[in-house]
Amino acid sequence: MKNILKVFNTMILALIIIIATFSNTANAADSGTLNYEVYKYNTNDTSIANDYFNKPAKYIKKNGKLYVQITVNHSHWITGMSIEGHKERIISKNTAKDERTSEFEVSKLNGKIDGKIDVYIDEKVNGKPFKYDHHYNITYKFNGPSDVAGANAPGKDDKNSASGSDKGSDGATTGQSESNSSNKDKVENPQTNAGTPAYIYAIPVASLALLIAITLFVRKKSKGNVE
Repeated sequence: MKNILKVFNTMILALIIIIATFSNTANAADSGTLNYEVYKYNTNDTSIANDYFNKPAKYIKKNGKLYVQITVNHSHWITGMSIEGHKERIISKNTAKDERTSEFEVSKLNGKIDGKIDVYIDEKVNGKPFKYDHHYNITYKFNGPSDVAGANAPGKDDKNSASGSDKGSDGATTGQSESNSSNKDKVENPQTNAGTPAYIYAIPVASLALLIAITLFVRKKSKGNVE
């Protein structure tokens, strides 16, 4: 009887370890960090807005959908953002650092994705009065994992593409303008994915069934009912 209990306890401990290991693996695969750059719209040229985005970003996969969490500095200058038509959902603010972290639904974590940014500045910059009010398209270049797919579809923005010139802190146009285009690139159709692999759910069920079977066996054995 003691030997049976030892085997029973060992199997229970093994099942707990297996379940915990697979759960941690699934969670690790569904979140992480990714590096990225901000380009002038539909180009490979770095936008001057790139300096206002902290790196890296964080990605999360939940309910089969992908999300990125991006932190911007000079937060009070950036009055609005969207990625693939999905407006930002602010999840945290740091007033002291003038930073905020926003979450966006995205269709992929690797490659180019279109976005929009609204910038409003009306204050002294480098000791000089500076006023800047503009809305323009940008392109994010994500360098995240290419094997993490989501079921996301690009959202619909209520504004068409807008463009303008990047300006330096002295208010003069730098000549590095964000390109003006009303024709957006087609977004690749993401592979549909139900989210967490099915085996993650199957393991606890199988473990529970095995636990019940072992429990019944031990009870029968203790009563001398096992042949």
